[in-house]
Amino acid sequence: MEVSLFDDHMEVESPGGLLPEIHMDALRARKRVHQSRNPRIVRALVDLGFMRDQGEGIPRLFAEMEGQFLPDPELESSGSSFRVTLRNAPTLTAADDAFIVSLGSEELSDLEFRALLEASRHGRVDNARMREIAGLDTLGASRLLGGLRDRNLLVLHPAGSSSFYELSERLTGR
Repeated sequence: MEVSLFDDHMEVESPGGLLPEIHMDALRARKRVHQSRNPRIVRALVDLGFMRDQGEGIPRLFAEMEGQFLPDPELESSGSSFRVTLRNAPTLTAADDAFIVSLGSEELSDLEFRALLEASRHGRVDNARMREIAGLDTLGASRLLGGLRDRNLLVLHPAGSSSFYELSERLTGR
């Protein structure tokens, strides 16, 4: 494996390319796919607690980059290597900047900020989306969103499993 650091990005290149059972479309779609090139080494690393054998690395990499407001990882595969490029140019827009200013001095955790920004960007946020972008379980996402509702930052629109939250009038000025 070779790691190259640049001013604006990092590249990680692994020799050997992808195994035939793994497809780039599935990786880019953040699907959990797993096939071990060296299953005995993987088993030992799993047993020692150094890794998990669940195919979660690429989806987690996408979620971590998104959570830090960075571009999606770039994945490239040839017959002889697999490369991941991670860029460090933030993806915040002018609209995001204006929303951040509108929050004023509101004290927020990173996850609370992420939930509010998600609602600002897409008009709504729900439990499933918070699980995806923050790595929370269902209960953790519910607590986070409920806490923002209790602080009058989000408004709940109950609809069973389709429930969602929108920004409150306090943040939209409407």
